[in-house]
Amino acid sequence: MTDGISEELIPFLESNVSILLGTRDAQNRPACARLMGVRIAPDRRSVTVLLPTKVGKRSLDNLADNACAAVTFVRVTDNRGVQIKGRASAPREPTADDLSLLVRYRDGFAEALHEIGVARTTSLRLSNRPSVAFDVTVEQVFDQTPGPAAGAAMPARGSS
Repeated sequence: MTDGISEELIPFLESNVSILLGTRDAQNRPACARLMGVRIAPDRRSVTVLLPTKVGKRSLDNLADNACAAVTFVRVTDNRGVQIKGRASAPREPTADDLSLLVRYRDGFAEALHEIGVARTTSLRLSNRPSVAFDVTVEQVFDQTPGPAAGAAMPARGSS
C-alpha cells in the first residue's frame, strides 16, 4: 500500500496522455477500456476517472464483481508510462465538472495523437458519452516506461 501519488507525477498524469483501464473478471480474464480524463484528489490518494459506457460494459461488470482496477497512463510521443493499481468505487453519474474535464481531455488527447500523425477528426470520434465517473483508491504506482525500470514500484508521495 502506498501513501499516494507523488506530487512530481501529477502534471504527467493530468496531461494529454493515453489513459487505459484494465480490469479482470472472476476467472482472471482481462478487459481493457479507454478512459476519458483523470482528476487527482487533493490528498493524492485517489483519482477520479471517466469511462464511456459504450466501450466499458465488461470493465464495469468486472469492477462490480471485484473492484480491482489498473489505470495506465502513456504519453504517445515517447511511451513514458505509469500504472496505478487500486480499488474502484461504484460508478456514478458525472458532474458538470466531470463532463468539462472529459471535453478538455478529449480535445487535448486529440492534439497529442495529431502530433504522431493521427487526424484530429479521427481521434475526436473516440467514444466518450454517455460516461460514468468513479474513483480509484491508489494502492500501488509502477513505472511502465519501456526499459530496465519497467514494472518497478515508484516512490510514494513527495514531502510537499
